[in-house]
Amino acid sequence: MTDKFNIVKKGYDPSAVDNYINDLEAVLKSYKDKDAAIKNAIINASIAADNMKSTAAAEASDIVNEARGTADNLRKQAYEQLGELKSILGKQKEAVKKFQSDFALVVSGFLEDSKKHDFQSVYNSIEEIEKLLDYPKQETKPAQNEVESDDDSYLARQQFFAQNQN
Repeated sequence: MTDKFNIVKKGYDPSAVDNYINDLEAVLKSYKDKDAAIKNAIINASIAADNMKSTAAAEASDIVNEARGTADNLRKQAYEQLGELKSILGKQKEAVKKFQSDFALVVSGFLEDSKKHDFQSVYNSIEEIEKLLDYPKQETKPAQNEVESDDDSYLARQQFFAQNQN
């Protein structure tokens, strides 16, 4: 494509000018086609971007809603478990109070019983048993009168144990 024209009578060579104009029109058409293709690509890209954006927004909304639902369920379960634990703690607290009350009754019963009993008689009985158990042991054969006293202390021990078994 040349932009120099031969000079002929009455101006430039009409066929060269026509050829040049045809070449310019072809180049212009090519640029217009490229421009239209670029515009179409931009429009398609914009449409695709809008579609992707709306799809992503919808998916994000779904994810957020699902996460909120899951969080609400977890919160509800946690509150239910907390309620159960509070109930168990309340029952345990009542059980401890009842034990404390029962224990106090048992201890006070023992204290009352201890006031009613004469422990001195118990101590005296223990001392008598200790005396009986401290019976002197002899390695030689005892005399006849010692044997009889041993038999008497044996009978005394028998009677003592029979009386104190009740």
